[in-house]
Parts: sequence; C-alpha cells; structure tokens
Amino acid sequence: MFFIFATVYLLVLLYMKRILTVLVLTIMPLLAWCDNITFADAEVKEICVNKWDTNHDSELSYEEAAAVTDLGTAFCYRTVIISFGELQYFTGLKSIGSRAFYECSGLTSVTIPNSVTSIGKRAFFHCSGLMSITIPNSVTSIGESAFRDCSGLTEVTVEMTNPVSIAEGTFTNRANATLYVPAGSKAAYSAAPYWKDFKEIVELPESTGIREAELNKDADSWYTLQGVKLSAKPIERGIYIHNGRKVAVK
Repeated sequence: MFFIFATVYLLVLLYMKRILTVLVLTIMPLLAWCDNITFADAEVKEICVNKWDTNHDSELSYEEAAAVTDLGTAFCYRTVIISFGELQYFTGLKSIGSRAFYECSGLTSVTIPNSVTSIGKRAFFHCSGLMSITIPNSVTSIGESAFRDCSGLTEVTVEMTNPVSIAEGTFTNRANATLYVPAGSKAAYSAAPYWKDFKEIVELPESTGIREAELNKDADSWYTLQGVKLSAKPIERGIYIHNGRKVAVK
C-alpha cells in the first residue's frame, strides 16, 4: 500500500513539475514582451535597438530606455524617421543635445520627456515636417537655432510659466505659428523678446493636474483640457491631454 501511495505521489510531483516548467517557459517571455516598448516607427526602433539594446534581445525595454542619458547623434540626418513619441520613456535624459535631430526632415512628431532641462543648439534644425511641439516645464534653456527652418511647425506649446531666453533664430517659423502658454503667463510671453513675435499667443486653461501626472507605460488615456476623460481618441480638432501630455489633434 505504501509503495502504491509513494508511486502516485512521485508521479504527481513529476506532473506538477512538468506543468510548472511549461508555465515558466510560456509566461516569462510574455512578461518580457510586456516590458518592451512598442514603437510606432520601425526606423526609430531599429536605431534605438542598435544603440541601446543592452541585453541583445532585439527589443528596447522601458528600463533600457530610462538608462539612456545622451542621444548623441544617433538620429542626426535620419530623414526617414517619422514619429518618436516613445522618446517620453527616455527619462534619464537631461538634455536634447546639439544636432540631436538635425535635418530629420521627415519627423512629424516627437515627445520630449519631462526630465529634459535643456534643448541644445540646432537640436531640431530643419525638421521641416515637424508640425507641433510641446516643451515641458522642466526646460530652462533652449539653444540657438534649436528649431530653425522647421517650416511646418505651426503649434508650439510651452509648459514653463516664465519664458526662457531664446535667440532670434530659435523659432524661425514663429510668424506662422501659434504659441500656447500656461494660464496666467500670456502677458509675460507677449513682452518677451522673440516669443512675442508668434502669430498668436493663446493662454491655456488652468492646469487640471493631468499634464503633470507621471506617465504610465500601459496607459492610453485621453482628456479634454478641462479634465474630462474621453472614452477614445477624439476626432474633433483641438488640444487634448494624452498620457499626461498636451497633443494637437488635426
């Protein structure tokens, strides 16, 4: 009787071990996949993986992105890249360095992370396809010619209450662009050199706190500027909050 019980017990253990092995082999890759960034632009992903994929799995995780402290010139002259919203996950960046996106004429959208304090000289020089940009309130300096020859740039949103000093050539398309500024700061921007030269300066409503919320890598939330949560991406033109950042829907 004992022999039969022991045999059954051993078979159960072996069976459970086999199931556990299968579960580990199945679930672990799924967990690893969930930790990887999904890029909208295949060219951007290729550049990022080639440059910063430290575990050599042909993917870029949120952890690997957060560990990047300098973009260097990895994207310089890359005219084929179109969108880089995933830059928001590069939270180790303190600066968008000089010539970081130099001559990226095909780039239409990019999300600057809240960790960035400076935008270097010619950082987005001749990004003629760039239509809008949001500059987070962490930024304290913007270099000369940072957005020179961005002929498609028609909407600039700044989250800094006090205008930082810029040069004449920082935004060369400002006469054709609308500048969105925080509530209560329109007068300051209207008096600031070169900021005052934008076609129109629009004061945004009081912050709801959504913009400053910490980004959730799994989030896909949309809000109005008044803080009303939407069930899906809006189809009407305007400025909305998407994953904690202002986005222009055209």
